[in-house]
Amino acid sequence: MSTSDRRPGLALVVALLALVVACSGTAVAAVSLAANSVGATQLKKDAVTSAKVRNGTLKKQDFKPGTLLAGSSGPAGPAGPAGPAGPAGPRGETGLRGATGAAGPAGPSGSTGPAGPTGPAGATGPTGPAGSTVGWIRVSTQGVILDSEGPAATVTHVDEGEYCVAGPFASASEAYLFTFDSVYNGWGRINSQVINNVCPTGQIRVVTYNNVNTLMDNYWTLAAL
Repeated sequence: MSTSDRRPGLALVVALLALVVACSGTAVAAVSLAANSVGATQLKKDAVTSAKVRNGTLKKQDFKPGTLLAGSSGPAGPAGPAGPAGPAGPRGETGLRGATGAAGPAGPSGSTGPAGPTGPAGATGPTGPAGSTVGWIRVSTQGVILDSEGPAATVTHVDEGEYCVAGPFASASEAYLFTFDSVYNGWGRINSQVINNVCPTGQIRVVTYNNVNTLMDNYWTLAAL
């Protein structure tokens, strides 16, 4: 077969292919693009999907405000400034009173304070009923007996705040009661025994002090019971 005999068959094939393309409505064209020539103008809306974006390349400013939610897989942006404090809420109800706790240990005793000033002398009270005393003597600061009742007595002022009581009064009883005159600040004591008694045997020793425990002359009364 000669070349001229095969040409009609080739031409038929080409004509058939052209008819098929025309009927499908699709045209295929090869386009050559220059490097870095595709930009925002060439991209259609929603053409770039998540699959086409390299992970870690987007920044916070690439997203609309409010689209980055807490817990999303993207990087968290910096915290915004604190908002103003809200109004105070209503006061809650008072809770139940708790149980009383156990009492704590007692604290140490405080030191004794200084003695207060002596108050004014009170009015003399009425005379009481007759007692069972043998007698009594009231003595001045210098050992002078100012008043007495019962057996006779003598008083010697031997030193500052020290007195010796003698006479029948000193042996009239087995018990004596010493009273410091309440008008003055101080105290006193008696000793009718032989032990530690600097007075002669058979006499009663009387000692008076001021309010700071220093020997001092004072008024006093001694009763034989």
